[in-house]
Amino acid sequence: MSGYPTPPPPPGYPPMMPYGAGPSAPIRPQAVTVIAIIAIIWGSLALLCSMLAVAGNVITTTANIPNDPLRGHSGVRTIETVLSVLGLILAVVQLAGGIGSLKLAPWARQGLIVYAISVIILTLVDFAIRVMYLMPAVQPAPPRNVNAQAYRMGFTFGFWGALILELVLLIWPILILYFMSKPDIKAAYEGSSQRPM
Repeated sequence: MSGYPTPPPPPGYPPMMPYGAGPSAPIRPQAVTVIAIIAIIWGSLALLCSMLAVAGNVITTTANIPNDPLRGHSGVRTIETVLSVLGLILAVVQLAGGIGSLKLAPWARQGLIVYAISVIILTLVDFAIRVMYLMPAVQPAPPRNVNAQAYRMGFTFGFWGALILELVLLIWPILILYFMSKPDIKAAYEGSSQRPM
């Protein structure tokens, strides 16, 4: 061995990025991840329920059921069928928006915003229809040997309980609008659209 120290290696150049490589992908905010997962789960369940609702409305309309409470309210039945079809479309939009949000696709954010606004409007319309037309039409006559007042009270509580639950579920689209309007989340989606392909 020599007594002289080993000279340091010559200074090199910083490593070059491979051809076509761009900046690193933007970090997905945790709120987007949570919303995306919930949207996928909720959208899948809503898709299944909407398909059953559409099928039920079509069967009820075409089967000519004698005891159908909406038999004399064809307009209400038509509106309920249209709302079911729109619910089916919105379920697909929500599911696609949740999947696209995992990749921070800009169209996914826009889709979730459209979904949230549409759900709020349709829920309020459905609420008004049920209160003004559906409740008086479907209120059944009490069976024999049953207290009529208690029976109607139970039906009323059940009917209004379902409507209140429908309004409570509006928390979900409101949360979507709140988070998707935040500047950092909007920037994360826009940042993903500026990545070079």
